[in-house]
Amino acid sequence: MSKLCSLAEAISRYVHDGDLVYLAGFTRGLSPATLTWDLPQAASVSPATVNDYRGPIRLRVALANDLFIPTRQVFDGMGAALVGQTLRAFGFDLKTASLDELLAAENRYTVLELARTYGIFAAQGTLVGYGDAGGLAPLALLSMRGADGRHYADWSVPASEQVVSAPLAYLVTDVLRDGTVRSGPNLFEIGRPAAVKTGVTP
Repeated sequence: MSKLCSLAEAISRYVHDGDLVYLAGFTRGLSPATLTWDLPQAASVSPATVNDYRGPIRLRVALANDLFIPTRQVFDGMGAALVGQTLRAFGFDLKTASLDELLAAENRYTVLELARTYGIFAAQGTLVGYGDAGGLAPLALLSMRGADGRHYADWSVPASEQVVSAPLAYLVTDVLRDGTVRSGPNLFEIGRPAAVKTGVTP
């Protein structure tokens, strides 16, 4: 159990929140082809790090590679209110006055929350789950049956709710499955299309 908990903590720590920031931008007319700039923000940059910046790039490249500077530009351009609205649609009620607050340590997510988020993208913008007082909750079980064979709960026919439009969900999914724009060796070539996210923290 301790190994499982450690894995969950590692995953939730290193997943980047930028996907939903870019989604907020897509709702306001940005696209994966939109030009952005990956440039150092400080007036003086160490020669050892100057090559870490890529200059003019598309949002597709920025999202796929978790580039922090372009993510900040999208966040600042869309505003905290719109980003917060997008986060709440996915079930995250977070304080998002700035990108730094969004990426703060206390805003790490559970594995189930991450599965819900990327499950929405995989289902073309639809959240599939079961109803409770606060809306739809993600499904971790399909049914519960006792040793006596009695069914104590059955969620085999879940409810669904459209969280984001299918075209917008497609934009994010299409970027995440584009192996041609990821940096370094592509470890996710598995012989079929797969939308994946590695994630980093600044």
